[in-house]
Amino acid sequence: MRHFILICIAFLINSCAVNLLKFSELKSLSFSHNNIETQAFVANTFKPNASDTVFIILHEAWKHKALATKKAKSLAEKGYTTMTLDIYANHVKANSPKGASKYAQKILNHNSYIRDLYKSAQAALVKELQRPIKKIVVIGFSFGADVALEIAKRDYGPNLVVSFYSHYSSSTPILAKKIHSSLLLFNGKEDIISNKIKQKEFAQKMVRAEAEVLLINYPGAKHEFNNPLANKLAKEFKLPMAYNKNADLDSWQKMLMYLKTKNL
Repeated sequence: MRHFILICIAFLINSCAVNLLKFSELKSLSFSHNNIETQAFVANTFKPNASDTVFIILHEAWKHKALATKKAKSLAEKGYTTMTLDIYANHVKANSPKGASKYAQKILNHNSYIRDLYKSAQAALVKELQRPIKKIVVIGFSFGADVALEIAKRDYGPNLVVSFYSHYSSSTPILAKKIHSSLLLFNGKEDIISNKIKQKEFAQKMVRAEAEVLLINYPGAKHEFNNPLANKLAKEFKLPMAYNKNADLDSWQKMLMYLKTKNL
């Protein structure tokens, strides 16, 4: 009987350990930049072989949690610490295309806001993790991708910037003579929201600034191709977007493979 009890206790301990090794629940984290209250969610992995790379995930203009949360948990399960960052701050949420566009343009036209938000997010992560951050990957979706590319253009220091269907509408010049971030640019060939001409122009300019750029366009894929809510939003607001399982899975897998090649 005693032997049986010991086996049961050992099983329970091991089961708990397995759960702990996956990742923590998304933890709410508040910080301020320029007296603006900002909220983020952090998934801190407990794996013993956890990577020292940290991901900062930037939401689309709608600011829905589903996509960013799904990707954050996926990365945390692979041993990465992730932060999903509220770009708008002050608990703003856009509930319509018009509202989303208004808030997005306000941010993109405010260069110092993006810089201060990114730097403050880094500082908040260091304080939360109680360790220095050695490597950073920034992932952005749609409007979040626009912000991510602004971070890359200003050479603020991330090792890798991953853009999913950016609009490529910014006219901000590349300020740095040399861009140290690598870039993965994932887009849909059928995406009429993203500017195809500016997409190629942006990639060429970044290459001239010595950045490593990988540009991929998926046949048949539209805007928000990896967003589970895309079909619902398309129907509700009559928008040219759709979820595309093949593009979603392939782009994510290519990103994971790229991380390995760069030791991230």
